[in-house]
Amino acid sequence: MTSENAENHVSPQQPAPDADRKSDEQPGNPQTQVSLAATQSQATPPNRHCEVTCNTKRDLIDKATLGLELFGLAVLIIYTIATIAIWCANKKAADAAKSAADTAHDTLVMSERSWVGQSGPVWLEFFNGADKQTAVNIHLTLENFGHSPAVSVFHSAELVEHDDLARAAEMTCQFARAQAGIKVPGMATSESSIRHTGQTIFPQHKWGSIYEDGPIKSRAAVLYAVGCVIYRDDVTDGVWWTRFCQETPWLASSYKSGQPLVTCNCEFRKF
Repeated sequence: MTSENAENHVSPQQPAPDADRKSDEQPGNPQTQVSLAATQSQATPPNRHCEVTCNTKRDLIDKATLGLELFGLAVLIIYTIATIAIWCANKKAADAAKSAADTAHDTLVMSERSWVGQSGPVWLEFFNGADKQTAVNIHLTLENFGHSPAVSVFHSAELVEHDDLARAAEMTCQFARAQAGIKVPGMATSESSIRHTGQTIFPQHKWGSIYEDGPIKSRAAVLYAVGCVIYRDDVTDGVWWTRFCQETPWLASSYKSGQPLVTCNCEFRKF
């Protein structure tokens, strides 16, 4: 045991057995040296130092820009709200002015236009008409209660029993419109005659008219004189109409010609 250790012992001054061989292999294999160096370079990348810098001036500029943008946005919102509020106020004022102007116009029209209606009571005159059937003349007085002339005045009237009130009220107005040249379904009109025919009634003046109707079916009932007046005025150049209704105070068989009728004992708007 002791002798083996002695033979294998290497002196410090004696070169190692592989020292010369290693030295001989390195010059003859440069590729091996480069490969090892590359492998070592890839395995351990070089240290890179990243330094974080702070630009205080640039940060202040960014903050100021953001502040200005927010301020501009706020100003734009306030301006938009103010514009809408002003528009609403102006529209409200314009609507109020228009309403006041319309009211003033309507007041002027109502106060200055012509108003034609029945003046005094209506009275009847019975007589024997064609084929000896009973007919009647309806005596009516119209008056212009307004402040401007009423032109193209037409009227229609009919003497009926109570059951015919609704029909007579409608038909008399339609017939008067047709006479005035206003188009009425089923009736002939002449628009060219609107301004050249009909009666003219000046303010505070009256016009007496007689309207013939018949034959009268029966006088054994209360009879109703129903009529409609159509006219125009110079203020509005519009068409106006007035309805009237009067009845015999008792049965028509007891009525004497020339006696005044009385206001219809019924609500006129129902017919």
